[in-house]
Amino acid sequence: MSFNASKWAWDQDLKPSAKFVLLALADCLNERTGRLNPSISAISEKTGQNRKTIISSLSILEGLGLIVKAKTFGTSTRYHLNLDVLCSAENGTGMHEVTRPKNGTRADPKTGLDQTQKGDSNQEEPRKKQELLKVKPLKQKVKVFRKPSLQEITDYKNQLIFEGQKCTSDIQSFIDYHESKGWVVGKSSMKCWQAAFRTWERNHQKWVKQNANKQSATERRIGYASNLYDYEKATNFQ
Repeated sequence: MSFNASKWAWDQDLKPSAKFVLLALADCLNERTGRLNPSISAISEKTGQNRKTIISSLSILEGLGLIVKAKTFGTSTRYHLNLDVLCSAENGTGMHEVTRPKNGTRADPKTGLDQTQKGDSNQEEPRKKQELLKVKPLKQKVKVFRKPSLQEITDYKNQLIFEGQKCTSDIQSFIDYHESKGWVVGKSSMKCWQAAFRTWERNHQKWVKQNANKQSATERRIGYASNLYDYEKATNFQ
């Protein structure tokens, strides 16, 4: 039994049947644990009312916001008394006037917070995330590719030669090749023509070497045939 809950129940301006049920609930409240789950039979024993009247009174109390019902495991119902709500009939209209908390919401029986406070606590983290998202990241400027001129490529080739690299390719061939391809690498637009030129030079060195090997083999075959012909001619005594 809770003295504060009983005093709060006595202060409510309600019909006798509903008030007796509220007093019975206050009497069943465990002040130490806050547990309140009396059965309809237990309330009936305290009030002397039948089951139908008790259920109707519980609905009235819940509608006025004086109690909150929550189903638990099994068939028992857990109740929560909103001790910060006061019901009176002083407005002269015959209707009950309910004084709620300042924010006008009910308290959660599990947490003791009203719905606005509970919502604020649940939305605190999302709000922080939204505030972080409001800070727009700096947009990185996209570098637009510009085709190099013949002079620019010539200067870059001379720079590579000065650095000790071997550059023997024809610059105009490099320009003509990429002009025919639309200055793309694969399916994407070229981003750095200097890197493309260095790749062109490396490939050019490979092509020159391959052609040199082929030419040397041909020359060897021609020389071998020529020597063979001279030998047959020299040994022909007819």
